[in-house]
Amino acid sequence: MKHILPLLTIGCSVGVYDQQPCETSSQCRDAFGLGSICGEAGLCEYATPSDRCYTTYPANVFDDWTAHSDSLIIGSLFDFSSDQPNIEAMNLAIENVNETGLNGQRFILLSCDYANDETNSIDGKTGEEATQSAASFLIEDLQVPVVIGP
Repeated sequence: MKHILPLLTIGCSVGVYDQQPCETSSQCRDAFGLGSICGEAGLCEYATPSDRCYTTYPANVFDDWTAHSDSLIIGSLFDFSSDQPNIEAMNLAIENVNETGLNGQRFILLSCDYANDETNSIDGKTGEEATQSAASFLIEDLQVPVVIGP
């Protein structure tokens, strides 16, 4: 039993920084770095994929923000149903730059879908509402300095 207790303690703090209270994502980013946001419960946590913002290049950034702590996030807003060639082109550009870095800087591309959801298959948002929501997540929560899209 004494070996299980440390594992349980670690498991409770993974993803939520030991219940660190916050009012803004900026506080979390300053304290814990890239990918840190102020969650709905008012506690710092790592950002997770949403229904609209879930595609990253390199892949699986949401699974391990610490592996990308020195990277700069570039956000993109596209209609995933029709803009796939543009997303692939941006991924290729990020891949090419990351092969050598740009003055030592590496990049992450986080792509968000702003498609109009008339069928309510995602979240029922109009294209404008989806764009505003995704842009808010990128700019306010993740403090992304560059967003490419509409």
